[in-house]
Amino acid sequence: TVKAFTSSYTGEVYVYKYRNGIWGQVGSTLSGIASEYLGIPCLISNDGKTIALGSHKASDGNIGGSVHVYEFINGDWSLKGSIIDSNNTASNEGFGSRGTCLSGDGTVVAGYAGFSNYAKVFKYVADSTNDWVQMGSDFTIDPGSLNINVASRKTGLSDDGTIFAVSSPVDDT
Repeated sequence: TVKAFTSSYTGEVYVYKYRNGIWGQVGSTLSGIASEYLGIPCLISNDGKTIALGSHKASDGNIGGSVHVYEFINGDWSLKGSIIDSNNTASNEGFGSRGTCLSGDGTVVAGYAGFSNYAKVFKYVADSTNDWVQMGSDFTIDPGSLNINVASRKTGLSDDGTIFAVSSPVDDT
């Protein structure tokens, strides 16, 4: 189980596991930076060893948004590869904070930029770089009536990471 709570708008993520009738914290608390809102959204792989966290801030501290992926290794959470940033970190794109998805095995992650209407999907490559590599190019989401209610949009990724979906519940065109 993953719980995300915000404190001073930094965002803190606590991971818990149920053992012998008791919930106990797994690893350290993950904390964001000021006004980052780390953990909105918060996803977990099928085995509970990889978590993907959306953020309002990019890795350079600007407001473009990002996706952080952590892996549970040697009793604690470690950043898996680089932080995945929005295309324009200086612009309020909402990347990651408006839609993040994680495959069942934690090796594919998708980020959606709700205010700029694009998405990117990445696969983790365990080689000399040990980093996230984009799968294909960015794809644009037809804005249509998407701009009406960004908060109502939801994203989904198949368990194997090969199908990505974004919804627009308020679109009736």
